Amino acid sequence: MPQFAALKSDLIFQFKHSNLSKKLLSYILLFSSLFAALATVLQITWDFNNRVEQINSSLSYIDISFTKPLAQSLWSFDEEQLTILIHGVEDIPDIDSLKIEQVIQGERTTFYDSGTDGSGSVLAASFTLYYEETLVGELHVSASLTKVYGELLRKSVLILFIQFIKTIIVSACVLLVMYYLLIRHLNFIVNFLRSTPFVPGSVPELRLPGREKCQHDKADELDELASAFNRLHQEISSTMNERQKIIELLQDEQDFSETVIETMSSLLVCTDENFVIQRFNKAVEQVLAMENTQIKGQLWQQLFTQNRDFKNVSDKFLSSRKQHVIQLKISTANNNEEIIEWQCAPIHHKGKLAAYIFNGHVITPLIQAEIALTDLNQQLEEKVIQRTEKLNESNQMLKNTLDELKFTQSHLLESEKMASLGGLVAGVAHEINTPLGVSITTASYAKEQVKNMIDKYTQGKVSKSDFGCFLDNMAQSTQLIEHNLHRAAELVSSFKQVAVDQVSEQSYRFNIRTNLEQIIQSLSHEIKQSNCTVKINCPESIEIDSYPSHFIQIYTNLICNSIIHGFKDWGAEKVISINVSQEQQKIKIIYQDTGCGLTPEMKNKIFDPFVTSKRGSGCCGLGTHIVYNLVTQLFAGTITCHSELNKGIDFIIELPIREQNVEVQPC
Repeated sequence: MPQFAALKSDLIFQFKHSNLSKKLLSYILLFSSLFAALATVLQITWDFNNRVEQINSSLSYIDISFTKPLAQSLWSFDEEQLTILIHGVEDIPDIDSLKIEQVIQGERTTFYDSGTDGSGSVLAASFTLYYEETLVGELHVSASLTKVYGELLRKSVLILFIQFIKTIIVSACVLLVMYYLLIRHLNFIVNFLRSTPFVPGSVPELRLPGREKCQHDKADELDELASAFNRLHQEISSTMNERQKIIELLQDEQDFSETVIETMSSLLVCTDENFVIQRFNKAVEQVLAMENTQIKGQLWQQLFTQNRDFKNVSDKFLSSRKQHVIQLKISTANNNEEIIEWQCAPIHHKGKLAAYIFNGHVITPLIQAEIALTDLNQQLEEKVIQRTEKLNESNQMLKNTLDELKFTQSHLLESEKMASLGGLVAGVAHEINTPLGVSITTASYAKEQVKNMIDKYTQGKVSKSDFGCFLDNMAQSTQLIEHNLHRAAELVSSFKQVAVDQVSEQSYRFNIRTNLEQIIQSLSHEIKQSNCTVKINCPESIEIDSYPSHFIQIYTNLICNSIIHGFKDWGAEKVISINVSQEQQKIKIIYQDTGCGLTPEMKNKIFDPFVTSKRGSGCCGLGTHIVYNLVTQLFAGTITCHSELNKGIDFIIELPIREQNVEVQPC
């Protein structure tokens, strides 16, 4: 009991003298009261809505359970049943008044009326009574909210009282806990700070009562505050010691600076705001050839301006905070002339001009060296001008030579184009010449036979055997002409494919693997006859927007070339591998066969037109040239060939993937 009394008195004393405790208690009471009031309002609102909903449910129950029996009883004038039903309605909780009106031949009469509507807020409902679609009466019921308001008022008073008691208890407990955990330690820290004087070199340590043996992992913010204060106190003490050391160093630096200033070769002059010389170094005495007493107290402009006219010194040089340079010529006491380059730095104290510092360098030797250097530069410039003229002449000659080289290059390109065109024309003429020559010869022969037959027919000398021989010759001639003309048409069609033209075809999205499988299916007869195997390695997910028929043309030419040129009379393994992959924005196609390969000479000309190893066997040498044009011109891709004799052939094709729904412009 004595300990409790002491604790109580200590707590009351701390509360009276602690503004933090008063504020804390005030805020606790304020917010607790607000939350209690809010909770009460929410609870009362919830209960009120529940009571109103309960009354509405009772009215709905009356409509569902009593309206039809009441209508039937009124129609049959069953007073006993009506009495039972009326008592049933009156026994429903919250119903304060009941009124039944009977309608007989359009006239309304009050059949039953009990209870009162009451004053204040009520919930009322009226129900029409029909018996087999005949209006027999009307039921009026009402429920007063006065009881509800009274119940809610008593409940709210009880809740507020309980909340008030709880708030007082919780506030007292919180304040007690806050006192033990925080306030008493804060008061201790404040008293410690007030009563502990700061003495440099002496670092008292702040220790909170009851926390001397607190473990590090259980330390809270107050322990951290005490530790931070102790660290701060130690840092301040260290800072004061460092400051004392810095003062000593500054004194050493000052002594060193004075020694340096006195021994430096440049002129250093310090004046007041009126340009009266206050301090200067030894170099000033040596340059002016004057004693210390003769210089001190003199005006700076009287000693260091030749004409003694201080207005010639620029205002910018004297007043600007930036360092500007000015050169002045002076005459020393021993009648020597010196040129000094000065820098002026105004010194301001509390916003007002207090002094000037002039720093000067004797540049007379530099001026003399500069004059000599200027003469030398003039000579060098003349030499540079002469060499520049020679260099310009050389550049002009090089330019003329370059123009001649460009002209020669353009002529060589034109010559190369004409040579390529000549080779193409010669190839076309050579390939078409044979079928057209045979057709012309056959047509001439047929013309001669027709003329002979006409002569015999005119003379009446046509025999049956002659006519039969004539018909056989004509049939053979027409067949030969038709065959050669078809051959010429096929050659023209192949020549046309050399120039890539996609105007006639629309691009659309297709699956590359499906397209490749269709090509293999269409060439299955040729593949089977050549006894070769085709292996396809292509993901099923690759779809692009392009021209599928041109892909068919590329694959067909490559496969047919392998069958005709690579596997013809080849006794080793016959395998065609087609690997398709998508790498970022490119489609990469690697076509390989295990055929006889190419000679180095044939490999270098593989993409040239009319290059074939089977000339005379129906091959025109345009397959790989058409493939090259399709890949490079139509698809803007690249194709390379790698082959060695008897080691097969590899074609590597890379095609860029263009954006979907973007039309490719015709080549």
